Amino acid sequence: LLSHDPKRFDKIKYLPEEVGAASKIEDFFFAFRFPLLLTITLLLPLFYFFLERLIGRRNALQSYAFLALSPVLVGMSKIVNPDSLLWLFTPLSLISYLVFLKNRSFRYLVFAGILLGLALLTKYVANILFVFFLGLIFLEYLFHEKTRLVSFAIHLKQSLTDLLVLTFVALSTFYILFPATWVKPEKILSSTLFSQAFEKVAPL
Repeated sequence: LLSHDPKRFDKIKYLPEEVGAASKIEDFFFAFRFPLLLTITLLLPLFYFFLERLIGRRNALQSYAFLALSPVLVGMSKIVNPDSLLWLFTPLSLISYLVFLKNRSFRYLVFAGILLGLALLTKYVANILFVFFLGLIFLEYLFHEKTRLVSFAIHLKQSLTDLLVLTFVALSTFYILFPATWVKPEKILSSTLFSQAFEKVAPL
C-alpha cells in the first residue's frame, strides 16, 4: 500500500452526512487499486513476449491490443479482489507452457512454473490449471504430428517429467513467497491438492 496505512480507513462509513466521507472513500479505494493497476500495467507486456513466440508478431500485437484495451479487463484490474491479478497470472502461465511445447525451450517451462506459483498465491481456483496441463499431455499426442513419431509411452514419460518440473517450480515459488509455509509446510497441500478448488473435481 506504499505510504498508506490501512488502519487509517477503519472507521470509514458510507454515510452521506459524514463530513468528508466521499473523499475518504476515494482515498481508500485509490490506496488499494493503484498498486494493483501499476503491477498489472508493468506485467502486461509479458503477454506480447509469450504470444509473439507462440503465434507470430502480427497476431501477438493484435492480441495484446485487445487485452490492454478490453473494458472488462481494465475494469477487473481495478477491483480490490484477487481476481484482479488472477486473470493476469493464469493465462500467462498457460501461454508460457504452450510456448514450451512448441519449441521445447526449458526456460519457458520455468516461466510457466513461476507464473503458476504466483497464480496459486493469488487464488486457490488457479489449481484448475494442473488439470489443463495434464490434459495437454494427451491433446499434444493426438494433434501434434511430431509427437506421434515416438511411442505414447516415451511421450508420456517425457511429458510427466516436464509436468513434475513445472509443479516443483510452481510450489517452490509458492513456498518462497508465502511465509506461513515456512512454519507450517502442510499449507502447501491445503492450498493445492486439498484446496476447495478440487473438492468437486477430485471425484471426477
